[in-house]
Formats: sequence, structure tokens, C-alpha cells
Amino acid sequence: MTVETPLPQETATTELKKCKQAPRVSSLSEDQKRQNHVSSEQRRRQAMRETYDTLVEMVPDLESSQRRSEMQIYARSYNYLIWLYERNRILRAQLKETTGLEAAENLRWELPPKVKR
Repeated sequence: MTVETPLPQETATTELKKCKQAPRVSSLSEDQKRQNHVSSEQRRRQAMRETYDTLVEMVPDLESSQRRSEMQIYARSYNYLIWLYERNRILRAQLKETTGLEAAENLRWELPPKVKR
């Protein structure tokens, strides 16, 4: 005598019943929602400021004492990255010329084709 037992997946899908869920009623007042929104926006802005400050610390052409716009930060960061890629290319060429060795794959930086120099 054999007893056929359905697979667990089959059981789970056949036993699921679709229940109508009542629409969620917010327990927050309009003022609380507004406060939460304002607070969340302040945290987002603070995170952006901290990110810009980090870029200013990393990019030699930017100084924290200067007043700077986002566009200045983007442009100078972009220029610095282009310089780093070019410097990497020059150093790899020097390595190959002086020793005949190629730089390891993880040390090869190539600019994406769409990037303007």
C-alpha cells in the first residue's frame, strides 16, 4: 500500500488563500508625517554635505576653506580622475619600457570610451 504525499511546494500553493486586506490606516497625523518628511530630507542633505566634504578632502585642487559650488566639486573631481587615469597610463608605460613587465590587471585603469579628456 503506497501513500502519495504531495510535495511541500504543492501543499503550500494549494493551501494559500487570498485574503482581502483592509486598507492601511495611518496612525500618524498630518503634522507627524510632515515632520518625518522634513527630518528625512534634513538627513539626506546632511549625507550629501558629508559626501561633498569627503570629495574636497580627497581632491588636491579643492580646499575646505574655499566657498565652492557643487559644479566646482564635480568639475575638479572629474579633472583629477582624468589626471589619475593618465598618470596610471604613463606609469604602466614606464614600467614596461624599463623592465619589460606588464602591470597586473587590477592595476590597469582605462578610461571608458565615452569619457572626454
